[in-house]
Amino acid sequence: MKKLEYCKILFFVFLSISQLSFSQNNYTINSLEALQSFTSISTKEIVGDLAIVEPIGSTAFPEAEIMKVVDRVEKITGTLTLDGLSLLTTTVGIIDRIDCSEAGFVFRNCPLLENMNAFDDVAKFSVINGDFIIDNCPKVGTGAQTAYLDRSFSKITEVRGHFKMIKIISAMNKPEKLLPRLKKVEGDFVVDGCTRLYYFTNSTNTANMPLEYIGGNLILQNNSVLQRLNGFENLKHLGGNVTILDNATIPVGQTDDEVIGYCKIKYYELAGILNKDAQVKLGTTSTLVNLLP
Repeated sequence: MKKLEYCKILFFVFLSISQLSFSQNNYTINSLEALQSFTSISTKEIVGDLAIVEPIGSTAFPEAEIMKVVDRVEKITGTLTLDGLSLLTTTVGIIDRIDCSEAGFVFRNCPLLENMNAFDDVAKFSVINGDFIIDNCPKVGTGAQTAYLDRSFSKITEVRGHFKMIKIISAMNKPEKLLPRLKKVEGDFVVDGCTRLYYFTNSTNTANMPLEYIGGNLILQNNSVLQRLNGFENLKHLGGNVTILDNATIPVGQTDDEVIGYCKIKYYELAGILNKDAQVKLGTTSTLVNLLP
């Protein structure tokens, strides 16, 4: 065999082994039996996406069974999705035990999920390498609540996907800021249907969320007590559309006590921070505030 041909064979063998070594499986587990079968395997694995989904009307997944994934999964490099888990109460014991430092997260339709303190690890979770989405998990405790002050996901500084808080109805404002370190969201920033969110500052309106960059859309809607836009006053880039609808009475201009209103969006247009082609909807669905020509 010629030396060149031999080298080619060795190269392709090496390439094949490398591809096998670095390939990662994605899993969607959507029944208790599938979960038990998955965790019964003793070999740990690095996975891409992992979705644990409890379908409506199916047998509930006991929290203890969900926790067993830590003995099966070594690391998640894609997105961890926990969806419809009717008995899940905490992230502690899962996200702090699996290496999720490169992962994105989707928590959806988990009615008892409250403790998010697994994210209280600055080294692992100051930067979220994907989406961070909480959707219809009404009891979730944020770092602005008395019980979780400066814990929960309040250590996040950057989200490299979408950041969404949807239908959180637990108390979201106490003495501290809701997101005291968040500076950058590369995707959409969405807060929708959070009925006990008054502001993104601390309660005395003296310290604001330090957000500077939103790569996608800014959507604040159906937050029935949200009353000011403080926390969005230092944006340097807003890449998408703006929808701020059906919240509490947000002022049009800045008030005497420095509560920031819709006028800030007009400033962003004039300063070139807001894309000139962006669609802007402010006020209520029935009565829009017209600030932009």
